Amino acid sequence: AGITNGGASVFGSFGGPVYLHKNSMKTVFSEMKKRVEYMQGETVKHVGLHYSQQSRDFRPTELPKNMAETENSYISQKNVNGTYEMLNRSHHLVDMVLDRQLTRQHLAQYPVLMLTNSCLSDVQCDEIREYVRRGGTVIGNHETSLRDEFGQSRDNFALADLFGVDFAGRIGDDTPHGVVYVPHDAALAAAFEQVICFGACESAVALRADAEVEVLCTRANLGTELPLDSFSANTDFDSGEPAVTANRFGSGSAIYISSDVGDGFMHNPYPLLQRFVSLLVARTPAPLEVDAPEAIEVTAALRGPKELMVHLLNNPTPIVPMDMTEKGEGLCTHLYLRELNPIHDIEVRFNGFEVKSVHLPIADMELVVNGGPPSVVVPRVAAHEVLIVQLA
Repeated sequence: AGITNGGASVFGSFGGPVYLHKNSMKTVFSEMKKRVEYMQGETVKHVGLHYSQQSRDFRPTELPKNMAETENSYISQKNVNGTYEMLNRSHHLVDMVLDRQLTRQHLAQYPVLMLTNSCLSDVQCDEIREYVRRGGTVIGNHETSLRDEFGQSRDNFALADLFGVDFAGRIGDDTPHGVVYVPHDAALAAAFEQVICFGACESAVALRADAEVEVLCTRANLGTELPLDSFSANTDFDSGEPAVTANRFGSGSAIYISSDVGDGFMHNPYPLLQRFVSLLVARTPAPLEVDAPEAIEVTAALRGPKELMVHLLNNPTPIVPMDMTEKGEGLCTHLYLRELNPIHDIEVRFNGFEVKSVHLPIADMELVVNGGPPSVVVPRVAAHEVLIVQLA
């Protein structure tokens, strides 16, 4: 950016210049200065999301990007990006976990490990098993562990014993198609009633005879045996085939989802798909919960044993469907923020902490701490607010 005639020319992501007056820049730096001392800390652990260089380099669906056979706008590892969007917009605390960090010692920090169609070595699978055996929860999907660290296919999931299901073949091709699940879990049935619908790639699985697996959802036969356009709750639309399962393994548990939900969300960011994935993650209690519109992004970090820091960022930027991103049509015209509306009365619950006091340093305000579990209400977040929490 260069200062010219009292203004700064800043080129945005889409190539068009945005002009900011020098007084505006002064305001930006002034606001940044207020927040400098609140940048550091050790993140509060809840979900570890696997971001895999192995999958990026060797997964067949990634190879066109590696060989420059796709548009530059093509997003690598769409499944990871889509999963992160769903978790972040649902206010889950997320850290990225890299391939070399798939060890029982590193994973022990996280109540939940999210595997996204991951290519995994035998050694990494052994470490993940031990993590779950010691009490962790792993969530895998679609073809997780069906390929090794070099993208070579296995005959079955390497983690079949952990998930309690065997791979029974692909349903369709690598193009997302309509997926319809029938919820059997009480919480999912209460949230979705008869069916859960979204678009994604899908695998077929069979329950292992030696595992005690809870079937959370089955596949519907809508769109195959029964036409979806004439759906009636009075018909038998449940195929009975397992689609989402939960398996006890040692002191922990493993959830398997038969479809590539992250990739599906990038192509079609359907809100009910986001809610579905969020509810599966929420089966493992979070240390921190935030009741707010999805525009609010949440991060939390510990600054020593007695102080917790929670950031609330007002970011209503919409997620752009994959097809629109690759074509680039209309992005500059339609998908930018024209104004930022403040969000009021955000409740923050501290499930894993004993709280003495909560202070808003930017607004210079003390918040009232309510009991059981400790919670506060942040009266207003314009662009950003930070909570400094003193712990007992």
